[in-house]
Amino acid sequence: MAKSYSEILSVNYNDALSLAKFTKGYAFAYQLVGYLLWFNDKRIIDADIIEQFDTLIAAKAYNKIFEDLPQREIDFIMTLSDDAKVSNQDIMNSLKMKKNTLCVYKIRLAKKGIIDSKERGSIILSLPRFKKFLYQLTNPDFK
Repeated sequence: MAKSYSEILSVNYNDALSLAKFTKGYAFAYQLVGYLLWFNDKRIIDADIIEQFDTLIAAKAYNKIFEDLPQREIDFIMTLSDDAKVSNQDIMNSLKMKKNTLCVYKIRLAKKGIIDSKERGSIILSLPRFKKFLYQLTNPDFK
């Protein structure tokens, strides 16, 4: 992705890596960021691009994903961080959940492409800024 951003948007490789990191490998996010940067004639993500990204990804993808999530899966996701790995133990403690139940939710959310739990003992969100999206839905006064 970084190489593609570098070539298509004519940005240096470090900026391209930042763009790829922002999209977390999510194909739609990759396309959306590329489009927004091209359309706005920018080369880096700024507050304006992030605002446009959040609005469009919610409308085009995240709202549909959210519709299919039961409350317990939403609770599970809300224990995660948008940018850092969270340990299985932290999730179990936060949700007062047993290990076998944790495994069920990890499998479900991984199959939906929402989390990545390949690294033993920790989980990370696969979708960029998805927790922020959920937080805004569940806390309407949040800006």
